[in-house]
Amino acid sequence: EASNVKLESCHITDNNNPAGAGGVYIGYNDNITISNCLIDNNYSGQIGGGVLVSSSSPVTLNNVTVANNTASWCIGGVYLYRTNSILTVNNSILWGNIESNGNPSNSICSGKIGSANFAVNNISTNSSYNVNFSDIGGWSGGSNNINIDPKFVSSADYHLQAGSPASGMGVYPIPISTPTPTPSPTPTPTPCAPITVSISPTAPSSQNVSPGQGGVSLVIFNIAANCNLT
Repeated sequence: EASNVKLESCHITDNNNPAGAGGVYIGYNDNITISNCLIDNNYSGQIGGGVLVSSSSPVTLNNVTVANNTASWCIGGVYLYRTNSILTVNNSILWGNIESNGNPSNSICSGKIGSANFAVNNISTNSSYNVNFSDIGGWSGGSNNINIDPKFVSSADYHLQAGSPASGMGVYPIPISTPTPTPSPTPTPTPCAPITVSISPTAPSSQNVSPGQGGVSLVIFNIAANCNLT
């Protein structure tokens, strides 16, 4: 039975399927739109570690990040497989997805056209795809797409670093700006306050010393304090 589903602002992660899609399986006659979602760290024992699109299904991915998913057979990212499906990918990032065993010699994987991040099977008759303004590792085609490291903050943080070539793409389309440190204000030194100390020697009893004669005056500045000797 056909279904119409919209997934928005979601996180699909840490799923493990020994015999099918790891993150999202889109079956027969499903109309699916996935927007502003992160699909990561999922595992498939066969194909489609992140997203597997099967027959007769229109599927749209808008600002989706599909990263670090694994398929034991082939296509760790997004795999358009079988017939009569339409896949549209807009402003998305498909990066770092892997095929742990590469391509076994069967039509499921040997017929793939693409990379470990995104591929179409050559038996996908009457299926089509439209990829725009996206960053897809190891893949070229579509309109205004790139194949450049998106510069995630880390392997577990999919925000984009400042200067990322994938600005405007993925679940976090706005790169994180590096704030300019605000310098601490320089304190204004105050004039050092002098301390005057007068030392008068004790005159021997045989001498007649007038007051104020033979004394020493010391002027001491407390330079340990934050003051200015002026």
